[in-house]
Amino acid sequence: MYQRSVTTPPWLFFAFFWGMLLISTVVSAQTNRKQIVSGSVPAAVGNLHLAALRDLPLTNHMRLAIGLPLRNQGQLNQLLGQLY
Repeated sequence: MYQRSVTTPPWLFFAFFWGMLLISTVVSAQTNRKQIVSGSVPAAVGNLHLAALRDLPLTNHMRLAIGLPLRNQGQLNQLLGQLY
């Protein structure tokens, strides 16, 4: 009897992975409305013990970009080479 092997296309794994990542990011963003970043206030300002006057309206948006230095450029290049 002939058996047909079924293989999953590789793009399906990546689509599933990125879909789950997107869903978890959206859920996380919706549940964590207010985040406090510790250690971000200089000591000179932190010693004043200032309090916020009021919360900003929810219509205000903050766009934040964080740049981090690469620890291992060689491994990143190797990973990208394997992916593409």
